[in-house]
Amino acid sequence: PHRSTTTSLHRFTDAAGSVGYGAFFNGHWFTGTWSKVQSQCCIQYMELYPIALACSTWGSEWTSKRVEFHSDNQAVVAALKKGTCRCPNVMSLLRSMFVVCAINNFVATASYIPGTANTIADSLSRQNFHTFRREAPQAAEKATHPKPLPNIPGEISLKPCTSMPCSR
Repeated sequence: PHRSTTTSLHRFTDAAGSVGYGAFFNGHWFTGTWSKVQSQCCIQYMELYPIALACSTWGSEWTSKRVEFHSDNQAVVAALKKGTCRCPNVMSLLRSMFVVCAINNFVATASYIPGTANTIADSLSRQNFHTFRREAPQAAEKATHPKPLPNIPGEISLKPCTSMPCSR
């Protein structure tokens, strides 16, 4: 199948290690808080998680597109560009995300954005709805329910990153 590399969609996601995550796409948005195990994962996992969820949730709308995620984490940008990372948890997310990309026929890439320029996604990750509504008045009234990531047979279970290569 042909994939367009000229039509780019720009998506903004963010994670706040102590609070949660958020994503914004064409007025649609989601936000969430970390599970106990997720809260013990490295920041690369936390920053990649809303990107992977965004792919799973809205990927069917991105067929034949190039989707550029803007992240304030350079390690996540590198992992998305290379398609690999030393952290097993991040690799698990990357594999699930790439399955979603293949199923929906879109290309995901990333570029770095300073955290101060990512105000909409940052406000969602911090559950700061006053700032979110001020920065994104066009946003839907209610959040989108994120679609779960696909399970890949043989994939590792999520574990705290304390003893892994990505150790905090």
